Amino acid sequence: MKYKSIGISNYFELVKPQYIFFKLTPHNSCRNNSSDKLAQLVNKLYIDFTKRIYIEEKKLFFRTDTKVSYYIYLEKHKAEFYFIVPMPYKRLFKEKISDTWRNIEIKEVKELPQFSKDCTKYGLRYKKEDALSLAIDKRDNDLLSSTLNIMEILESDTNDKIGIIYNFIPSSPTILNSFREYHREVMEKYKKHMPLDKDKKNIWYLVKVAINFLVNTIDGVLEATQKDLKQTIQNNITIVQNRELSKATYKKENSTLCRSQIVVMSESDNKNNQEINGRATCEAFAIIDEDNSLTYEEVKKDFNMIDAEYPVKKLETSTHECQNFLQMPGRELLKKFNEIEHLKVLENPVPKELREGFFRLGEVKVKETNTKAYKSNDSQLSRLGMAYLGSMGAGKTTFMTNNAKDIIDEGYGLVCIDIINNCELSESIKAITPKDRLIEIDCSNPNQLQAFSYNEIEINDNMSDYEKVSNATLHTQQIAVLLDSINDDTSSLSPKMLKYLYAAGTVVFVSKYDASLKDVINCLTIPDKRHQFIDNLSDNLKVMLEDEIYTLEELDKEEKSGKISNNDSKVEGIIDRSIHLKTSSSTKLSFMKDSTENLNFVDLLAQNKVVLIKIPESKFPSKMIRNIISTFYLSKIWLSKQILATKKQPKTFVLFDEFYKCHNCQLLYQDIFVEARKFDLVSIVALHYLNQLTQQCKEALKASGTSYLLLQGADVKAYQDLKSNLIQFGYEEDDLLNLERYHALALVKTTKNYTAFITKLPPPAI
Repeated sequence: MKYKSIGISNYFELVKPQYIFFKLTPHNSCRNNSSDKLAQLVNKLYIDFTKRIYIEEKKLFFRTDTKVSYYIYLEKHKAEFYFIVPMPYKRLFKEKISDTWRNIEIKEVKELPQFSKDCTKYGLRYKKEDALSLAIDKRDNDLLSSTLNIMEILESDTNDKIGIIYNFIPSSPTILNSFREYHREVMEKYKKHMPLDKDKKNIWYLVKVAINFLVNTIDGVLEATQKDLKQTIQNNITIVQNRELSKATYKKENSTLCRSQIVVMSESDNKNNQEINGRATCEAFAIIDEDNSLTYEEVKKDFNMIDAEYPVKKLETSTHECQNFLQMPGRELLKKFNEIEHLKVLENPVPKELREGFFRLGEVKVKETNTKAYKSNDSQLSRLGMAYLGSMGAGKTTFMTNNAKDIIDEGYGLVCIDIINNCELSESIKAITPKDRLIEIDCSNPNQLQAFSYNEIEINDNMSDYEKVSNATLHTQQIAVLLDSINDDTSSLSPKMLKYLYAAGTVVFVSKYDASLKDVINCLTIPDKRHQFIDNLSDNLKVMLEDEIYTLEELDKEEKSGKISNNDSKVEGIIDRSIHLKTSSSTKLSFMKDSTENLNFVDLLAQNKVVLIKIPESKFPSKMIRNIISTFYLSKIWLSKQILATKKQPKTFVLFDEFYKCHNCQLLYQDIFVEARKFDLVSIVALHYLNQLTQQCKEALKASGTSYLLLQGADVKAYQDLKSNLIQFGYEEDDLLNLERYHALALVKTTKNYTAFITKLPPPAI
């Protein structure tokens, strides 16, 4: 009878753990003061012997030991960081790594940088008893800094490379508890001045034992005779005395242990370099010497990085000591070794409420995930404004064009006041606007010029006299705002001047419904015209406007000849301002025209038209003239939204790039920023930094719940203006300085106050 042999594999199988590899990409904000928590997690991987054995289908399985490793790989211009983690604990360790270094990128990779069998390997071990501790200052990253310095001696021509593996071995409670007893024994040796060297076969160790025996003998002889002499001898025989121990060593007795192994691998085409680099790396560990230190010896046996244990000494390290090994480079080291691959900006996620909407803010990358971000669609927050801070060429025009496309596609109204260069923003918006919605007002084109009149304020025969006077007064208020913008300095009309202006404006607009600014000035400066307007009033209106008429009559000046002239000195400030309007052909024409051909902004906004107001710098080089025209149109928009509040209020967006160049627009915006939400007017403004604004305008912008985008290339002053908001989300100046092109640091209003993240701006709309 023949017997058939049956392999043991049919009855018994070793189950080896499967490992995954995480590549960690650091960020400037990395802090290493809690990395010991990763070491604390290792012992949770320990599986009791009885739980390692299980039976399936009459076959016995045995789980082998597992481990966790941290691997640092160095070349001349490269430093990479990896974790080797058992597959079942992938999620657990990924979360803990993210908690430890919040802003790093954790990417799963299929392979690790490898070393050949010809590489030189060194194992590190304690020089003294394991009970003694290495330095454990959580505030420094001296070991990593010392290790990275090795990059400076590596040579790329000879393909020098270094690998440092920290192998962490899960241990049973029995092993961990037995350490306490061992620690006490070592402390007793310390008290007796016995040598605490780890290597007890060393000749130096034997010398210290012999001298210690001699000293103890002398102590015994002198104990009962000459105590002073004994003390003198003890003070001078220091060769065997142990120095005072650190707190770290005393605390190690009750610290959590994480047993570890350390291997340094060195490889180079130049064998001399290979040995020198390896030894230099081992000696870099001297930076964490304290009561204990690490020494090294060459390892001849081969091993695999995913082996549970390596053929080197196990170290009874505390988790606090392991913190020295588990480090990532932060801001200072990344500046020093700027060739290290790292995340240049902090990656914060987009809150859920900003992941849907129509107004695109761009795409936000957080590690391996890209998420689209939008302005909030909340009924209240969607009405709040936006401010873009960035220099020339930062992408403001492209981004605002994208904003316009989103607004137009959604069906909302849009007004763009364009005072920059040749109005490129308006031209790009024009290219994406349906013709039936487009209204273009080119202020350098006589056929498109609007009269300096606020025809949105209606006055007609169907109104009562009270309504006519009320609206005429409101119209005059707008004229006063316009006249205040006609000045090279920032002074306003005096109260006396305003008294005459309001009197003239009220009388003129009641007596002539389509009156122009010229008519108001004529009323103030030409007696015949003035009395003509007064004579046109009905008897009832003359009674209602008795004070205004009396005020206007003060301007009459009777000459000796009996002729009535004008008392110009009383309205000198108004006359001076009107003269400025005649220095530009465009403003002069607007000054002369009546309002019969004017567009009605109330109607335009009610119909959600796209209104482009072009004030090209090449045609209007005067800063004051641009200020006048801009103020006029901005005041018409604001007035129209207030009028529409009594009707069905549409949502309107107004785009204004570098509005700070127009001082009086800032004065208007002080009210607009704060109150626009009530009138469904959403301001989108652009500037370089907030301190370009008046203090009051800046405070109004901040108080209104504005969202901000700091575009790449923005002045650091833009960050300083918003530092108190951005710092709480981890963003510092360097994050702004390190932005990639067409990216922005966003500070966006949400229902939970603000959030901040880095966004890649949308691609051009055209």
